[in-house]
Amino acid sequence: MVAETLCKKIDQNSPIITREFYLDQLKGADNIIARYLIERLNEFGSQKEKAEKVLIFLTSSTGKKAQKSLIELSQETEIDVNELKGIMNKMIDLRMARAVSDGEFEIIHDYLGKIIDEELVKEEDRTIKFLEEQLNSFYQNYKVHGTPIMSPPLWRVYTEIWEG
Repeated sequence: MVAETLCKKIDQNSPIITREFYLDQLKGADNIIARYLIERLNEFGSQKEKAEKVLIFLTSSTGKKAQKSLIELSQETEIDVNELKGIMNKMIDLRMARAVSDGEFEIIHDYLGKIIDEELVKEEDRTIKFLEEQLNSFYQNYKVHGTPIMSPPLWRVYTEIWEG
């Protein structure tokens, strides 16, 4: 990915890649990888918006990888499971996502998650996603340990989020 991008960006009259060009214009390998991967969305044609939705739901509220099953993705994106399988297979072929254990999927790299979070996720959706992740975490904790979902210290955190 990095080598391909560097080859495409090189000036034919002066085929030297300087440190300044690499760091200042291309912003290093992390950014090159993220840009390379996000540009693969253009290969989805009429399914581009659906592919974007899938990527958004495979990214946590903090711009990191989130693992989701096909059923979860289908429910969250409102995409039919059969169509979603095709999208996921294409994402895997394009090195945007990968299958992990237990039939779950995740984006291939946190660098991609950062770009998705910055460019595709709306601010209000990020807040909703954060709250959903927290509530799910509390629920899973309650199922396993039987602890209250909302203890007084956690209540203060949520009060600050909603008021601040």
